[in-house]
Amino acid sequence: MAWSPVANELAIKFCPDNQLAEKYLFLLTAPTFSLQNLSPPESICAQFQALSWQPNGQQILFDAVLSSDPQMPLPIYSRLFVTDRLGVNSQASSWRSLYLMSIKGWMDNSTAVLADYGGGGSWIISLFNLETDEVVISERVYVYQLMNISEEHIATQSGEPCCIRSAVVISPQPPNPLHPDVEFESGQYATYLSIIFGENGYEVLFNSRFEDWLNDSQQMLVLTWPAELDLSTVEVLHQPAATALKWGCSLG
Repeated sequence: MAWSPVANELAIKFCPDNQLAEKYLFLLTAPTFSLQNLSPPESICAQFQALSWQPNGQQILFDAVLSSDPQMPLPIYSRLFVTDRLGVNSQASSWRSLYLMSIKGWMDNSTAVLADYGGGGSWIISLFNLETDEVVISERVYVYQLMNISEEHIATQSGEPCCIRSAVVISPQPPNPLHPDVEFESGQYATYLSIIFGENGYEVLFNSRFEDWLNDSQQMLVLTWPAELDLSTVEVLHQPAATALKWGCSLG
């Protein structure tokens, strides 16, 4: 479910277990909060519950499955849909179907941040433009956790939780020219703080984790620890601090 950012309205997506529901998206409006069906025709409910309001409250972004989808009757991939708050104008995106899709937030009124599973522990973070029905950029990260979304950047992290981790910033402007062709945990629009990528693999300088963003700046607060340190072996109550908080990780 998701509350409208501008009105006393609640969007609800309800998918009964093991049922291909054709009515699954509803709007409840104050003061009566009676159910209004917004489900697009020739679509059925997707089980992964992606649902988000456009920041101006005019449209709703969600995932569903086309009734004609060849996955039927057991769909595991879903399509991105958009509808207005009255359910009058609704359509499926022409973009590809996604697995385990989620809507993480918005960079602005037109650009949504999406995530879908890319296999092997990796996730694909994409910026989707609602007005043009196009993906602006996509980046692949490993075992990610989105931390912060603003008009200029997405702060996240990537790496194996046991031993390799780096704070990552994804930004559509400007592109990163350092390693545009490297496919493992890197790309044209991703900047890694503590991992260097090359043609023959990567080098972990140290481990880092995003903690916070310094307002009105190009700096973030990160937690760092040595590359060779396995935190699973550290007895936190009995050993000196293995990590350190640091400011000043500039993106410029």
